[in-house]
Order: sequence, then C-alpha cells, then structure tokens
Amino acid sequence: MHESCHFTVRSNRGDVSMIQIAEVTFYDETGDALPVSSVSTGCEPVSDESASEAVDGSSATKWLCSPFVYPTPAAPKCEDDCTWPSDGGCDDGGPGAEYSACSYGEDCTDCGSRNYSDPTLFIDFQGSHVVHSYELTTADDFSARDPTSWTLECTGTDGNRTELSVVNGVVP
Repeated sequence: MHESCHFTVRSNRGDVSMIQIAEVTFYDETGDALPVSSVSTGCEPVSDESASEAVDGSSATKWLCSPFVYPTPAAPKCEDDCTWPSDGGCDDGGPGAEYSACSYGEDCTDCGSRNYSDPTLFIDFQGSHVVHSYELTTADDFSARDPTSWTLECTGTDGNRTELSVVNGVVP
C-alpha cells in the first residue's frame, strides 16, 4: 500500500531550463484513478502553472517548472515561510516530510535545508492505495520541455520507499 509518490524528471527533450507536465494520473489494480490529497515540488512554478496543475484531472493545464539544474544541484533553500513553521513536523512534502502543506524548502526549522536538483513532484494520496500503473501526459506547446527520462518512487505505509518505474530516453 502506498501513501505517497515522488515523480522525478531526470531529462527532457532539449530545453534544460524548464520542464512541463500536463497531467500525471495514478491508477489502482482495477483501473480507477487514485485520489490525490496534495502535491508539492522542489522547483519554482512559472506564473499560475503550479505543481497542482499536474494532478488536477485536466490535460488543458500544466505544471511548468523553472529553474532547475541537470545534474548539479543549485543553492539550497531554507526558509520558514510555511503556514506551520517550527511546529515539530516537516510540512514541505520533500523527503522525510510528514505533510505537503507548504512549498518545498519553506519549513526549514522542521525539515532542514533542501537542495534543488532534478524537478520532482511530491504527491500524497488520500489514504493508502496500491499504485498499479500511471499515465503521463505532456503539455501541447513546447515539446523541448517534455520529459524523456524519469523515476517514480512510492512510499508505503511502512515508511519504506520503493522504486516502481525508471524510464530512460523516451520521446513523447
């Protein structure tokens, strides 16, 4: 049973300054879409194209992420701009976080400094589910921003993270 997943893009078709995803949908063994409770990311969204757009059920919207760096991490982010900073629980949705209530790197006291590297969607599900499959939909405008290599890791109810999918060199 999975409670959350990390969808990490490792390369795209050519525009290394931005990445875009119209939709990523997770399915259980019966083919039903899994309900998402929250999503966050370690990169800065562009305008209103935030991480939530990648799981909103619409391929007409998109998550547009910039800037990010392949493969060298940029400067760490450590701010306490979260609604619940310094409450004893990491709320930024990153590795080891208990919640995804604020943006990646914005609960520094509880989560510690966060490094930026490959763009990652941190996705929390409503309840625990078996991730049987997933579908990635690229945005319909700048194909150079489309992902070509990515990793999907999901965390189970036991707290262990499992690599479910590694994709390399796909041309969407």
